[in-house]
This record gives sequence, C-alpha cells and structure tokens, in this order.
Amino acid sequence: TTGTVHHVARGSFALNSTDVSLSETGAAYSDQWMMKRVGGGQEIACSGTDVSTRVYAGGIIAPEKLSALGITEAQVLGYLKKYLSQYAGTTRLHEPVASVPDGDWHYRYTIMKDYPDIPLTIGIETIMYKGNEVFIHVFLVTPVA
Repeated sequence: TTGTVHHVARGSFALNSTDVSLSETGAAYSDQWMMKRVGGGQEIACSGTDVSTRVYAGGIIAPEKLSALGITEAQVLGYLKKYLSQYAGTTRLHEPVASVPDGDWHYRYTIMKDYPDIPLTIGIETIMYKGNEVFIHVFLVTPVA
C-alpha cells in the first residue's frame, strides 16, 4: 500500500505527511517533514510490538553550485528516488551501503557512530556527482523502547 502526501499541523508548523498501514500485517509507517532545498523530518515505523523512529535533516547544495556542475535539483532528487526504490530495504538503517558508481553519480550511506547500549545509530547519506557532494542527509535511527 502506498501512502499519499497530505498536510498536517505539528504545533504551529505546517508539515507534509505520508502514512501507510498494512492491514494484512499490522505494520504502519508515518513520515512527517518540512523541506524545500534543505529541511528535515521524522519517520516512525511499527511492526507488531516493534516501533522505531528515524530523524533526518539535510538536503541539496545551493542552486548556483548545481548550475556550475550542469545539473538540477530535479536530477539529484531523481537519482535519490531511483536508488532508494532499488535499495530501500538495505539503506538508511544500521549498516553502511555504498552503491557502484552509476556514470557520474554515486550514492553512499555511512555509519558515523553506533551506540549499542542506547541503542542509537547515526548515519550520513551522500550523493556525489562527478566527485562533488550534491546531497547530504544525516540520520538518527533508534527503536522506541
């Protein structure tokens, strides 16, 4: 089941939100974010009694820097969506992921710090274009315990 984007208020802030529920498994997912070129949000996922949250922030380099590289924001987001649709189950979690370079593009998810006693994982997602960082997201991933 695919969620549709709708708008919600979180305190005095207007956010975009996507919610997905899988009645056959009882799993649920919610993502609320505020983003333009940069921004952030929070995801919450539930499967059975397991609940996890992932907080993220970051975005795309300045438009004039993209222009100097000969690319657009839409191309960066298009590459991100393409990569995530192929590897959604293996990235942005607790293990590092590095793609094989795809022409001029390269995706990487690196674990910056892991705190097993809390538990908390801090990861950073980057997209490179011709060796230049054009997109960065930092993630905090933890179960709700």
